[in-house]
Amino acid sequence: MPIKLLHTSDVHLEAGLAFLGEKAGAHRKLQLETFSKIIEKIISEKFDIFFIAGDLFDTPFPSENVKIAVFDQFKKLADNKIYVAIIAGNHDRLEPGSVYLDKNYLKLNPEYIQIFNQPVKTTWEIPALDLTVHGVSLFKQKDNSSPLDKITKSNRTKFNFALLHGSIEMGNDNTNNPINITKLKSAGFDYVALGDWHSTKKISDKPAVWYSGSPELINIDQSGSGNVLEVHLDNEVVVKETRVGSIDVLKIDLDVTGLKSLNDISQKFRELSLKDLEKKFVELNLTGLRNLKSSFSTEEVFELIKNKVYYLKIKDKSKLELSQDELDDYPEEFLIGKYIRLLESKKSEDYSQNKIIDEAIQLGVRHLQNK
Repeated sequence: MPIKLLHTSDVHLEAGLAFLGEKAGAHRKLQLETFSKIIEKIISEKFDIFFIAGDLFDTPFPSENVKIAVFDQFKKLADNKIYVAIIAGNHDRLEPGSVYLDKNYLKLNPEYIQIFNQPVKTTWEIPALDLTVHGVSLFKQKDNSSPLDKITKSNRTKFNFALLHGSIEMGNDNTNNPINITKLKSAGFDYVALGDWHSTKKISDKPAVWYSGSPELINIDQSGSGNVLEVHLDNEVVVKETRVGSIDVLKIDLDVTGLKSLNDISQKFRELSLKDLEKKFVELNLTGLRNLKSSFSTEEVFELIKNKVYYLKIKDKSKLELSQDELDDYPEEFLIGKYIRLLESKKSEDYSQNKIIDEAIQLGVRHLQNK
């Protein structure tokens, strides 16, 4: 019979999100709402089975309120006769007192809910689907052993799915919970649901090996997150990325060449005609050339734009270019002229150092002119 699976991971409920400042609490609430949306989708679209490939929680010890909220969602799935397989990741790892050893979680209907919370329990046979699920939970935050070494394909069922949390080996000896891709491809699984990587990523077509990524954005460098994976298995495996997250990453280059004031910056930003900024993690790159008449700092640009977007990160990639006319405006015999030429003489091939020097020239000139 065909199997309809939904795969997620790395939800990271109760994440600290310190970088979001005062918005962190609201974003944690949004993460839980997105998880609830996933459950509603599974029920309304009649999925057979739900995989959580680790790090549903950001900690082994989430708050009681969050534990209860998630428990209720699992119970709802069991009541609708939908199978659920869950492994612990390196964040919500199995430690004494872990959420996955909670007395209420242990009471969930074992016919439909399988939490892989014992080292010796790595398989779950589901006769109704002619399927064996192989799951390996983690017990440590960092471990150089491979979860793949703990499972072997079963010949007792037609289909074999694997549920793992770790890093596909990329030649890095420091990989946490390493998974060898060559060994994985030859292991004989029909589908491998991976967790740990926060952006959706296909590792292999045959066999189908995927990271689902986080269903809701939890950092600005994860532009591929916000999805779940719908997996349909009949004669072949078909994987579909489905958007469920509310927040996107938007990368913007803003050319500051010729701009002199914050009003100029504001006008140019408006001209970009960007929509739904209140739902965007924005990475704003200031590019182009500044001159000494540019009377704005990166910090001032940040303050100008931050309340227009969900979250803002600015990188100043612009350069200070001093024309001969500008240098002539500040002769060497005057203090400002000496200051400019002294700092210009300190420049080298070091880009980061040169950026600091450019900022120092602009700030120093403004200060010396009492601006």
